[in-house]
Amino acid sequence: MGLDPAHAHGQHDQADQDKRKQDAAGQCTHPRRTCILFHDNMTKSDSQIVDDGQEHEDNDDSGHGGTCVRLKIFASIAERQGGAILPVVLIVLVVALMIRLGFWQLQRAREKENLLHAFAQGQQQVQAVSGSERLDVLPRYQTVQLHGRWKTKPVILLENRFLDQRPGFDVLLLFQPARGPVLLVNQGWVPQPPESLHLPEDETTVVGRVDEYPRPGMVLGEPFAGVPAEAAVWSSPYVDAQSLTQRLGQQAASRVLLANQPVIEDAVPHWKPATMPPERHRGYAFQWFSMAGALAGIGLWLWIRKHSS
Repeated sequence: MGLDPAHAHGQHDQADQDKRKQDAAGQCTHPRRTCILFHDNMTKSDSQIVDDGQEHEDNDDSGHGGTCVRLKIFASIAERQGGAILPVVLIVLVVALMIRLGFWQLQRAREKENLLHAFAQGQQQVQAVSGSERLDVLPRYQTVQLHGRWKTKPVILLENRFLDQRPGFDVLLLFQPARGPVLLVNQGWVPQPPESLHLPEDETTVVGRVDEYPRPGMVLGEPFAGVPAEAAVWSSPYVDAQSLTQRLGQQAASRVLLANQPVIEDAVPHWKPATMPPERHRGYAFQWFSMAGALAGIGLWLWIRKHSS
């Protein structure tokens, strides 16, 4: 039985349409399969993921699956490299900080050496000055000589001063030079406040080292808090030029003197730079540099071990 040519041609067209629909369906689902395959391979190593992604990208005709693979590969690599870079950055920062602290300790050692040198040089020559205002331009620990009169009050006691691990006080007296502001002269350490003072009433000469006001380790409140201004004895853990000026009602010198020969009986001069020896600072610097080198070595070893495995 023969077939009608028109009917045969219609069947052929229908077959072509069915085939095109199947191809289109395959192309639509192929990117999905690619993404699913990539998701299944996320637990593999970076090299395996890249190889699989490249294979799927080459076999994809539409191009959508390749874009999906590339985005996921880049996200995965960035995440994994970010986790590896963070410890490296932390190690570098800590090592840099340790090196900086080491150089700071070396700088402190040089400062302490200069301080000790100035203390040794200051006693070699006594310089006569006409007034206390000249003390500002002189080197620290320079020995000077001034003329003036002692003021009998107030007597200033610096609390919590230790000598050979014994608690006591530093006694400071006011001295009015012939010129310039009133001057504090540290007489030295006493185990307990003096009961009475016998100071020269006439003009006299005082010899001592130029120094800064004693600085406390921690400032708590104002000096002489709760002490009446008319009291004969003022006690405080510390004193400075500004507070002394306000309390006296007259200008106080910006520096003090450390008396060579105290006028107070039983006062013990204990003059030396209250400072840490330079050798200790160098020891601390060596510790910081050693720790920096050890940490850098450990970080380098871990990095080599990870990348060689």
